[in-house]
Amino acid sequence: MSFFIFPILCFVDDFNRVELGDQRSYINASHILMNVGEMEAHYIAAQGPRPHTSDHFWQMIWEQNVSVVAMLTLDVENGKVKCHQYWPHSVETPLSVCDG
Repeated sequence: MSFFIFPILCFVDDFNRVELGDQRSYINASHILMNVGEMEAHYIAAQGPRPHTSDHFWQMIWEQNVSVVAMLTLDVENGKVKCHQYWPHSVETPLSVCDG
């Protein structure tokens, strides 16, 4: 099953929230099931992470076996940071997340 992440503003409720790990904690993201023709597609809608939630964002991607991340907003709009840069600065620089 393929998953896609869309870092956008979304509404989270108990029935569709994305839980993290075994602690029953969760991230501000929602599962979305959608019929596309004969197939049922599974998406996850999420806000772009903040500096202190970037590890949780990557934990969600890992635990949910996400194969595609699609960002639907700019990281900076009108000089205001809208989303923490959760991707590497260059292809030569590895990204270290979830230290532990």
